Amino acid sequence: MNSALDTFMNLGKGSLEEKESDLYVEKCMDILDRFQFLMESKGLNQKELAEKMGKREPEISKWLNGVQNFTLKTLCKLEIALGDEIISIPKHFVTTRNVPVPPKPISTNKKLHRKHPSPQKAGKQELNSDYAMAA
Repeated sequence: MNSALDTFMNLGKGSLEEKESDLYVEKCMDILDRFQFLMESKGLNQKELAEKMGKREPEISKWLNGVQNFTLKTLCKLEIALGDEIISIPKHFVTTRNVPVPPKPISTNKKLHRKHPSPQKAGKQELNSDYAMAA
């Protein structure tokens, strides 16, 4: 099975709608596979997980069968109940809330520094490059 990124990057085939559909199905299957793996590794059945989450067993069944979509809030509750991540976001992703050090560039000896406006100035910041080369 190709990864979701492979599906997304396969730009030469199909319409945008087909690509979106393929990527959606692949990501759903990845989430369901992870969900089922975590349940099995924790030794939980649907009834036990439902009790742990304060849900009814048929709702867990709908999730596992792909009948009902997950909300982000539901995924967070599942991660807490299962004690592990279902979806992972790369930690080097830069946001204005929590700014980790950006990865070092491979082909240069200069360091990259991220310019971060204060929250008060964020809406008034002039258009300029997000990254500036350090001297």
